Amino acid sequence: MKKVYTLFFAMITWSYLFCNGLYAQEKTNLPTVCLNHLYVVLDSLTYQHLFESPFLRDSLGDCETDTITTDRESYFGKYLMGRNGYLELFSTKGFENATIGEVGLGFITFRSGDIWRILDKWQQQGTDSFWADTSFIEDKGMMKSLYYSIGLIPMDTTPSFYGWLMEYTPERLKERGFSDAELERDIPFEMYGYKRTGKIFIKLFDRITAVHLLLDNNEFEYLKKSVLGLGLSQDGNTFSNSFIKITCDIMPNPVMRIRTITLALSEKVSFHRIIINEHLVIELEGMTAVFTFN
Repeated sequence: MKKVYTLFFAMITWSYLFCNGLYAQEKTNLPTVCLNHLYVVLDSLTYQHLFESPFLRDSLGDCETDTITTDRESYFGKYLMGRNGYLELFSTKGFENATIGEVGLGFITFRSGDIWRILDKWQQQGTDSFWADTSFIEDKGMMKSLYYSIGLIPMDTTPSFYGWLMEYTPERLKERGFSDAELERDIPFEMYGYKRTGKIFIKLFDRITAVHLLLDNNEFEYLKKSVLGLGLSQDGNTFSNSFIKITCDIMPNPVMRIRTITLALSEKVSFHRIIINEHLVIELEGMTAVFTFN
């Protein structure tokens, strides 16, 4: 999750860009990104019963409960982990000022340094309403960099919809066991997950492939600028690339900003329905699982 907006660039960040020669690269196409994770704030009863299904826990994904604390924010929630993506599921007590129906989309790059190429393009195009940040965590009394993140600043001062792009820092990747040579190549999240756990992921949840959102006009415009700036294409109220499809319905003052989340599965399954309660139903069939929020 990423909610903190930094309205300036630290000089160390600018130094990183220039020292690595990224501004000298003439790139006509943006690096490809994927939707790595999303978060949604649920009502207390839905949150409470999330992981009661044995099928969800044993077959769909790895179910974790965790508190994440960086130098800028802290949040507590339930996580459904997949091979190449995950869901962050919060109650209103999960972080400061959380509201039911709030949603955030976290995109990720595939190669170390791609985030700066995208930010460079934003600057070339005169996009000045962005924030950029480096998040740190404390480990044994030392502050260690975790990931870079960039995004556009929402027009609303208290938004209920967010979007950002992240990339693990080279220091974090090396700490996980990646070599310098590996940092020169694409790093799928699956590989990061293996380095994190030391285990091959064997459950069904592969990646997030589609999201259906309910947004007001300002939120839709914010989403549009954000994802077009990340290289997605637009067809009406739908935005997509080869990894993700985001469809929007525009409506005033929606309570829930998520209608469905579609996951790609690693193998075919027969029809299976998991009813969390009247607010959340999960249906699996074939190679997909669909979370429907009401």
